Amino acid sequence: NNHDFWSPVDHQLAAGFQATLGWDPIPVRGELSFQTSNRSAEYYNDEGVDTGQQSTATLTDFAFGARVQPVSGWFRPYAGVGVINVSADGHQGGQADTSSSATGYYLHGGLAFVVARHVRLGLEYPIVRGIDLSQDGYTESGNNSQASLLVGYTWK
Repeated sequence: NNHDFWSPVDHQLAAGFQATLGWDPIPVRGELSFQTSNRSAEYYNDEGVDTGQQSTATLTDFAFGARVQPVSGWFRPYAGVGVINVSADGHQGGQADTSSSATGYYLHGGLAFVVARHVRLGLEYPIVRGIDLSQDGYTESGNNSQASLLVGYTWK
């Protein structure tokens, strides 16, 4: 449908940061994260015809929550939950820019590996739900999931 502004740019590479805050030996930690992504692609109409217009979308997420994670060992699986705000800004050639923001929740799990005294590597899989983004009177789901590779530094 031609109101699905986001479909040409559904899949985006994202970059961001994540901070986990806590005190040993307590395994429950607070967490904050920020992430942004941007993608441009050709826009197709209802009939699948290339309109010759570019769609561009920028997504920005800010989240905070809590996670449970072992405080020692070289291998540290974790799980977390929290609140997330997703902002979406878009432009489709020949049409007005659009912007939308919504707040929902996230669940995630991951594996952190201690590779040096201050260096961590990890894999994470977050699931975001409860996000409805509106544009031109239409509401699109902003629910998503993604696989993430994490490279981290610890002061401890």
